[in-house]
Amino acid sequence: MIAWEESPRQFKMSKQLDEGKFGEDLARKFLNDPIIKVNHGISHYDDVTQDKSYQDKDTDFIVWKKNGKTFGLEAKVDSHNTGNFYLETSVDYFSMVPDALNEQRVARRYRDGIDPLWHTPGWVYRSGADQILYYFRTTQLLYIFSRVDVWFYAEKLMRGGIHLDPGIRKPKMYSAENISERNGSTLFFANGLCVNAEQTYKALGAQKRVIKYQVENPDSDVPTFSFCPFKLSTTPPKPARRL
Repeated sequence: MIAWEESPRQFKMSKQLDEGKFGEDLARKFLNDPIIKVNHGISHYDDVTQDKSYQDKDTDFIVWKKNGKTFGLEAKVDSHNTGNFYLETSVDYFSMVPDALNEQRVARRYRDGIDPLWHTPGWVYRSGADQILYYFRTTQLLYIFSRVDVWFYAEKLMRGGIHLDPGIRKPKMYSAENISERNGSTLFFANGLCVNAEQTYKALGAQKRVIKYQVENPDSDVPTFSFCPFKLSTTPPKPARRL
C-alpha cells in the first residue's frame, strides 16, 4: 500500500498557468537554439500548445528530427526549492464532509475513507509526450527526461525495488489542493509522486534517459543552455528538502 504524505500545500490554478506559459516559452527558446538543434538532430517542431486535442494529452510540442522521427514534448516548471520531480498520478474531486474544512482532516481524506466524486489519471499516465522538459527556477537547472523511464524508476524506488543511496529520502506521494477550484460542496486535489531529480539523473543519465542543462538568463530572448556532462560520483548527494 502506498502511504500518502500529509501535506498542507495548496496552489491556485491561475499561478500554475502562469508557470506553464513560462515553461512553454523556455521550451521554444530551447528548441530554437542552433546548438541544441545540431546536438539533438532537431529539424523543426510544431507548437501545439493551443490545440485542444493535444492539451488533453498534456503535450506542448511535436518535435521533428532530421532522421524523420518525431516525439512529443511537455514543459514543466518547478518554482519551489524542492529538488524533486513531481510526477502527477491523479486528479480528484472530493465531496465535502461535515468537518472537511478542517485542513488536517482534508489532508487525511484517504485514511478517512472519503471517496472522490471524480477521478482522472495524472499526466504521468495520460500524457502523449515522450519527453518532459522540467525546469527548476531556483537553481536554473533544466532536465529533459523520458516520461516512461523516469516513472518506472520512481515506482521501483517507491516499492523498494531499488536500493536507495545513503542520504537520499525515499520518494513519497504528495497531494495539493487547488484552492481556486474549491466551492461549497467539492474540493479539488492533484496527487503525485516526488522523486529526487539528481538521484534520478545519477541513475538514468548514463543511458541519456535524463539529460541536464544549466540555463543562464532564462528570461532573456536568447538564454544560454550549457550542457552538463554526465559524471559518475562516489559522493552521496544531499537529501532533498522535505515538502
